Amino acid sequence: MLPFAILVLLAGHASGQKKISEKIFPFNDQYYKFGYMDINGKIAIQPQFDWAEGFGESGLANVEQNGKWGHVNKQGKIAIQLHFDYAYNFCESAGLAVVKQNGKYGYVNKQGEIVVLPQFDHIWGFGKSDLAGVKQNGKYGYVNKQGEIAIQPQFDYAGGFGGSGLARVKQNGKWGFINKQGEIAIQPQFDDAWGFDESGLAGVKQNGKWGYINKQGKIAIQPQFDEVGSFGGSDLAKVKQNGKYGFVNKQGKIAIQPQFDDAGGFGGSDLAKVEQNGKFGYVNKQGEIAIQPQFDDADGFGESGLARVKQNGKFGYVNKQGEIIVQPQFDEVRMWGDSTDALGVKFGERWGLVSPDGEFIGFTLNDVYEELNK
Repeated sequence: MLPFAILVLLAGHASGQKKISEKIFPFNDQYYKFGYMDINGKIAIQPQFDWAEGFGESGLANVEQNGKWGHVNKQGKIAIQLHFDYAYNFCESAGLAVVKQNGKYGYVNKQGEIVVLPQFDHIWGFGKSDLAGVKQNGKYGYVNKQGEIAIQPQFDYAGGFGGSGLARVKQNGKWGFINKQGEIAIQPQFDDAWGFDESGLAGVKQNGKWGYINKQGKIAIQPQFDEVGSFGGSDLAKVKQNGKYGFVNKQGKIAIQPQFDDAGGFGGSDLAKVEQNGKFGYVNKQGEIAIQPQFDDADGFGESGLARVKQNGKFGYVNKQGEIIVQPQFDEVRMWGDSTDALGVKFGERWGLVSPDGEFIGFTLNDVYEELNK
């Protein structure tokens, strides 16, 4: 049996003079060093890192070597020196990445310049907002993209603004919402709260029950549930009542009766995961079982049209028709970066790639067996 690295090289050679695809993905070799290959199994960046993440739209990926983190470009050149204790991937809307140095967090830009000095105990990404939450001396506030304090750290906790223009904050044991000027938009009065989503509603807890409010702070759906989820781009949100999960619409009417032991949200999908009798499957928005409960665990469907599932202690992927695309035979599976042209799969300490059609890229089933039987 040829070693994994040789198989990869042969796969690249077999593709003739094909150029390396623009989209490349992390893998590691038999020495557990990470590099990048394309969807044809052709090596784009030689294995050399202790860990590597996927490339986003920024064209940079965060990598680790000898305990230090930085970023590489798709040509394999170090774009941002590896001298951080940790480096996150870039937030595309802000063009900044969170970095950790000497126990403190800050931001760098794509040129590797420190935009926000590592000075905070914790820091959030900007996401869709021009402000990011930070923690300093036990209090939470916000910075702008220039690294200036926009809202002084003064809250016991603070969430992100997202695209709503309002962020949840905790003060004196109660939750409310502030605007980007740091002004109280909805008085802290709730026992707990979620952030606003695309629906214009936020989940809030009052007197032990959950409901929803609008951006004016008015009750949109009366607190009556033991738990609620976000609408998250859907017209339905999960709720828990009397120990069971179902779904409610934006008018507060029960759309799918509480009957499940657990449930996830629909998000942007037409299917949501549900648990019944210890197994996970999926329902559609009419409450009909679309994929029979059969998995030990399951995630929601993303834009790829695939969902991560667990069966007999191993992970794989299923499509919306309930067809197993990647057999549950791996110790972990994940999607790298912003592309679903290849899926990351872990067997033992090795990471390889599988196409969305379930084809192995640059390794064989024998490689899996050999690694797991070491």
